[in-house]
Amino acid sequence: MNRSIVALMYDAEWLIRENRANFAFRADYNKGRPLEKAVMAIIDSIAATERLKAMEG
Repeated sequence: MNRSIVALMYDAEWLIRENRANFAFRADYNKGRPLEKAVMAIIDSIAATERLKAMEG
């Protein structure tokens, strides 16, 4: 099944509108691109949350 880029963009926008996804990026896996930056920010956020939880108890 070969879907057009427009159809794929519509799917990504729908997922965000329906709160099924928070982000949508092109599948560009090169260093420093938006996808990598978002993944690293999410990992940093999770790590910070876990460090704070460890301080509580």
